[in-house]
Amino acid sequence: MNRLEFWIKDGCLVSRPEASLGETGVRGNVEIGSIVKVETAESGTTIKWSMFAPNWSSLFFVQDWLPNLPPPYVLRFFNAGWFCETYAGATEASARIGQLVCKADVRFSARAFTRAFVPNVTRLPPRLRSAWEAGTAQPDASVVCSVDPVTGLSQVESVGHASAIASIWGVSPVTYPCISGHSYDRVVSNAYHEVLRTRRPNFSHVIAAMTQPDGEIQWYGYQRLVFPGSVTENGLPTVNVVGHVSEVEIPLL
Repeated sequence: MNRLEFWIKDGCLVSRPEASLGETGVRGNVEIGSIVKVETAESGTTIKWSMFAPNWSSLFFVQDWLPNLPPPYVLRFFNAGWFCETYAGATEASARIGQLVCKADVRFSARAFTRAFVPNVTRLPPRLRSAWEAGTAQPDASVVCSVDPVTGLSQVESVGHASAIASIWGVSPVTYPCISGHSYDRVVSNAYHEVLRTRRPNFSHVIAAMTQPDGEIQWYGYQRLVFPGSVTENGLPTVNVVGHVSEVEIPLL
């Protein structure tokens, strides 16, 4: 089965939108034209839409159509960034679409959220479990951040080549998740101060809308451990952060 794409507007199948609308930017036709896009192939079906667009009738059309499309079903929907969810069956995917239609008026007050947990070691991802049991993070799998105790600001000093950040953004310390001063940095760095104060590791879940290398804004969920580190040449204390991209217990929608 070749890859096919369909466009649905006002509850009806329509021709592909004019190239002038394009798919440049993070939303493209999906938001500009209030259109729902469906892509199918032997590997499954992807449904793409903006939660803010007036497209409910089109989503109801998709719900009825899903049993005729190949599984699994990937839902890609935009709300301050792209979310991506996968469902094995049409019933589950259709129910989730219905839930999201009812939440179309949800607006986020922030673009990053974090929640601390007491770790259940047996349920930690392998990389985090190894770090927890060793009591530290391996340099190649972690990100080292310095913290200025006077200003309270943090700065990425190095990115391990096998870290979660490196797998998406590379090892440059000036990519989006490494830049200081924006809302993501302020939210995720709160734990650094606690770790430096208590000298105990912190385990937390994080979900944030981050700009990808291609310019799209995507929501990423990850679990992380933050360990106290050494001191920089300038005398600033550091923390070592090891993360794993995964589902998190921070429900947003």
